[in-house]
Amino acid sequence: MDVMHTITNWIDHNRWTAMGLVIIIAIAAAVVGCNPTTVSLLNPAEKVTAAQLEREAAVLQAQLDTRHAGIQSQKFAYEAEVTAAQNKLEIARGDIAEQIEFRRNVIETVAGIGTAISQGEISLPAIIGGLTQLALAGIATGVVLDNRRKNAIIAKADATPPPTTP
Repeated sequence: MDVMHTITNWIDHNRWTAMGLVIIIAIAAAVVGCNPTTVSLLNPAEKVTAAQLEREAAVLQAQLDTRHAGIQSQKFAYEAEVTAAQNKLEIARGDIAEQIEFRRNVIETVAGIGTAISQGEISLPAIIGGLTQLALAGIATGVVLDNRRKNAIIAKADATPPPTTP
């Protein structure tokens, strides 16, 4: 008997069973023979296997870590600039306040001399006293301004950020 004829008769008689066997064999071949793939993390146009995906994940994590380090470095530089700007602002505000105080002292001294003159109390000792007060106010203001200038130089030296290594 012919083997091929026997097989075709069996398939003809059991056609749905034969079709089920063919489908099961095709599914088994696909499951066993095909590697699962997904979209690449680095190149979305490509498909990668599980092993390739893990390698790409490591590369991507290294790239993100490098970017994070750069961002942290920029953040530290920014914070140093903010601190330096705040220090300059405080020094400038102090300088303005000292100048206003000096002007107030001069006006009070001149007003005192003007009052003494208007009341007829002007005398050589009064003029000398007023000029002495004016001189002392000027000296005191000069000392304060010099100290502010020196403090600003010291603060600038302290505010210089140390070199960073990425």
